[in-house]
Amino acid sequence: MVDALLPPVDIAQVDMQDFYARTHTYTYQVRPGVEATARLDRWYTSADMVPWVQVVEVQKNGTRADHDAVRLHLSNPADPVRVRKPARVYPAPALAAEAVKEDMLQRLQEFHTQLQERDDGVVALAQEWDDFKVEVRKAALTITKQRRKAARATYKQRLRRLLRQETRLRESTAGTTPTIDYVTDAMDAMTLVDGRGGTPMARAMRGLHDGTRVRFLANGYRSRWVAVTCGIRQGCPLAPILFILVLEALYRRIDDDQRLTGIVLKSKAGVVRLKVGGYADDTASYVRTAAEVWIVMDITRIFPSASGLTLNEAKTLVIALNPASISGMGLLPVPLKLQAVDKLARYLGLQVGSVPDPNYTWQVARTQLVARLALATRKTLTVDQRSIIAMAIVIPKLLFIGRHQWPTTDTIKVFQTMIKNFVWHGHFTNGVVGGRAWLNNNVAMLPRQQGGLAIPDLKVELLALAAVTVNVWAVEADPDTQIVGDVLIDQRADLEAMQAYVTPRHTPPTRHSTRVTSSAWTTGLKICNTHGGVTPSAHKAAMVVALFCTTHFRGSIVTKWYGRRLVLNTEASKGPLSRSYVAAESALHGTFCPEWLPYMALAELTLYAETGAIVHVSKKLRTLCRVGSLVKDIMHWKWLVNGGMLVTVLHTKVTKTILRQTEYFMLLLLLNFPQLLQPGDHSGQIRYTTTTPDSASLPLAVGPGRQLIMGSTVPEAVLKVETVNTHREL
Repeated sequence: MVDALLPPVDIAQVDMQDFYARTHTYTYQVRPGVEATARLDRWYTSADMVPWVQVVEVQKNGTRADHDAVRLHLSNPADPVRVRKPARVYPAPALAAEAVKEDMLQRLQEFHTQLQERDDGVVALAQEWDDFKVEVRKAALTITKQRRKAARATYKQRLRRLLRQETRLRESTAGTTPTIDYVTDAMDAMTLVDGRGGTPMARAMRGLHDGTRVRFLANGYRSRWVAVTCGIRQGCPLAPILFILVLEALYRRIDDDQRLTGIVLKSKAGVVRLKVGGYADDTASYVRTAAEVWIVMDITRIFPSASGLTLNEAKTLVIALNPASISGMGLLPVPLKLQAVDKLARYLGLQVGSVPDPNYTWQVARTQLVARLALATRKTLTVDQRSIIAMAIVIPKLLFIGRHQWPTTDTIKVFQTMIKNFVWHGHFTNGVVGGRAWLNNNVAMLPRQQGGLAIPDLKVELLALAAVTVNVWAVEADPDTQIVGDVLIDQRADLEAMQAYVTPRHTPPTRHSTRVTSSAWTTGLKICNTHGGVTPSAHKAAMVVALFCTTHFRGSIVTKWYGRRLVLNTEASKGPLSRSYVAAESALHGTFCPEWLPYMALAELTLYAETGAIVHVSKKLRTLCRVGSLVKDIMHWKWLVNGGMLVTVLHTKVTKTILRQTEYFMLLLLLNFPQLLQPGDHSGQIRYTTTTPDSASLPLAVGPGRQLIMGSTVPEAVLKVETVNTHREL
């Protein structure tokens, strides 16, 4: 730095302050008539250290002083940012995690024992606790260091062994007589990479996939042979099983990582944390922050070492399910990029993005079908041929789209018109086409065995898809899948979804066609409720009316309230008519399970009234029936010793309207289910299936712990089977 001892002679007075600021030279008055130069704020540096000086700051002091403060910012020009991070203690690396955990538990136990034996003051205990934490930290770092050193030593030993092998090979080439060590070491490969021997299964897999070639069919002609250099040969029967087995390890690794939070799905049945999902070789991982993306990418970059499957990072999509959180999102690993909010990308044949657009997805499907059916339109000449193509190509494509992007009624009508025009006129369009069909639509949709053409009905196919989806979910779903189904069915914006129950219709379904609702799950639930029940007896309504008429000459059902509890005297309704009523239904439907009645959904429950008319319970008894509630949510009943019933209303506030509607609802239940007149237990073990064998039956049930138990005169014994989670497993 230049040292200006004296100011220039020709400097103006107005420039003196600027000169002082630049040269850091100030004068002050020692005594009257005597001035001196202040250099307490001067900083000197050598020529070698000049590049280290990045910034020079001059700061005015708050106090009255004869000099200013000077700050030099120094940093290494070759390494401008260098931060020494403290060693991470916990969580310990995988190679030392178990040892660190055991050491910590042992030290904590010893420290706890010492505290029990000593009675020191608070200050002494606080100091001992601080010292204990320091010792634990040192021990954890020492164990981690030792384990890493041992791991490095393993590779060093392998390298030394390889070096000895190379030395003995050189000696053998020079004519040295082989020794036992030489023969033993020669059995190992001269490489750190595993050999190509492997198990018989591994050799069979290589035989199936190494050196394979394929040919493609383009415009009706076979292409030249093309070598398969990566991936799996199309049509390989082992490919699905291979992906299931290999990717399951990746999914479990992601699910077990505690650093990943995923998406939390809540319903009244419980909570599910969804972190990853897969379909064949496509995997979707759900994260909350950009930091979790780095964790998932680290896992996928380690995964190829164990499986050989490498993630195609260039085709990986990053989609913000909550567009409002994009502004606070951190950096993503290269080469991942966040997809724009208004952009859609293809995933599993669907158009996905931050803001879903079902209409665009169906438009893309329409464009793809038009291009795919262009050749079929030219090569087919008959309506029968085109109807087969529509059933084999168009319907599977649209059902796959509909499973994920449920269409609207207008979309279904448009595609049904396109299917009709393609079959009858050879044009896959919804426009006006010349000519007319020579069969009625209802006749044309009949099977060929019945004189029709089997022209597919898209609406019926979608309704069947929705019904099968919900039915399979209700029968085979495990607890986690049940929660997912509850969330998909309950489309309200609540944080916790209601539990969904299938309530098969007790009365004949209406003659109106089933409506397509807003989603596949709600539509399927509606169909299962309407058409999933058993066919009621033709005289069911007459039996309900007859049972009610007996109350006029045998006496009505006596009711008496005690607060929120209702006592029913049903002795007058018991008689030959009710017994024949129960016997007729038992012969038609089999064993009646009263324990399932409390799980009926009130919104879907229809019963016969005393006049024989069909009553929708949720509409008739609006005050009693809460939204989304089951029978067990509004009342509870049990049988008394004298043959009556005790009903307890579960509403928080009991009014006269609720009491009146409760009496009427119990009357409807007794008229429609006369089995309730006989003592039973609806709060016991639920039966999933019932049989009536000729020999003595062995009662089975599912206990609270989802274990299959056997009930008999002896105490209940737990059978040696796995936990029962679904109806199908039972």
